[in-house]
Amino acid sequence: MSDARLAELIRVYTPHPELRRPGDDDLVACLRELQTRREQAWQPIASASRDTVTLFWVVPKDANEAPRNTSGDPIVSKHEPYMFRGKFGGWGALSKAVAWRPLLLPPAGETED
Repeated sequence: MSDARLAELIRVYTPHPELRRPGDDDLVACLRELQTRREQAWQPIASASRDTVTLFWVVPKDANEAPRNTSGDPIVSKHEPYMFRGKFGGWGALSKAVAWRPLLLPPAGETED
């Protein structure tokens, strides 16, 4: 389902208060939850913001992508994939980000340091 279709369903199923039918509130709540989950899902790295602090899924570069030493051999890392919180490109030279997702909002009443 496209984002536009999801937004349209929320608009259609959020009728004026005087027109509400039993079950409409539950349907709208489910549609909003689907929209929230979609917005918080992992996204292709090509769509990542370069200026915003987000979560990145970082993996080691393979031998074809890795930098080379003076002998021409690839310098590779054997680290496990990990999540990196920061701006685009902040991970090490032997790694690459393959996906990103927005940071989750803190619980109501909580603030980030």
